[in-house]
Amino acid sequence: MTDEYTIRCALIGSPLSHSLSPKIHTHFAEQFGMNFEYSLLDTPTELVEDTIRRFFAEGGRGLNITMPHKDFAYNFCKQHSIVSKTTRTVNTIWLNNDNNICGDNTDATGFIRDLVHNHNFDLKGKRVLVIGAGGVAKAIIPTLFVSGTDFLYIYNRSRYRAEKLVERYGNKRAALWDPETNHETFDLIINASSASLYGELPPVHANILAENAHCVDLVYSMESTIFCDWAQENGAARTWDGLGMLIEQAADAFEIWFKRRPETRDLYKQRYALLSSD
Repeated sequence: MTDEYTIRCALIGSPLSHSLSPKIHTHFAEQFGMNFEYSLLDTPTELVEDTIRRFFAEGGRGLNITMPHKDFAYNFCKQHSIVSKTTRTVNTIWLNNDNNICGDNTDATGFIRDLVHNHNFDLKGKRVLVIGAGGVAKAIIPTLFVSGTDFLYIYNRSRYRAEKLVERYGNKRAALWDPETNHETFDLIINASSASLYGELPPVHANILAENAHCVDLVYSMESTIFCDWAQENGAARTWDGLGMLIEQAADAFEIWFKRRPETRDLYKQRYALLSSD
């Protein structure tokens, strides 16, 4: 039950029925003994601005933003972190002391934290392929460069969207990957597309895997994704899905709102409980 002492946060997007954010943030709040409520606000595009304004007017503390509203949130915020300015998307919103709506992107930092700290992957000098050119790809690519990647390839089913990303970073840092004509091998392959959600595999083939290649699918599910299955079957050294990124980006958002960073390790041990529908 919500009362005047309850700290309220929420997620705005659509659809939201399978979101793990309430479980994750409630777990974080319990670490600090907070009287806390995290809501799912399934919101159509035309009502996003009104929903954000009403949430804060009613005393809400922080909002997460997910698809399809991240670009809107970026344009709506009055102040931006360096990360959100670089990625041009926002997934975390709060009010500052002047009541200005501020935005950050913790997808970017959460991905790198999971990659570097949880999976001990050193990006320096590595060859990277990013599959997908949507909001998640836009968020993680700048942080890949900041973390040591010198050059990467981008593939997207819609070539135009991939071309726009390559143009943003310049041909000295990024290039289009064509599965028919390119013969590079990669140390890290990131599936930032939604293909696995539909049981579909991007047009990858075994000879793009370098020795000791790592593969990550940013989709997560109870069972291994079709992309992770492909990587394992073709000799990838390590594979994992996007649950770690989800947990770490949530911890980054929680820290922004409350200036305290929650412990995340216990959540990794609760994978089944998190992903079950109970």
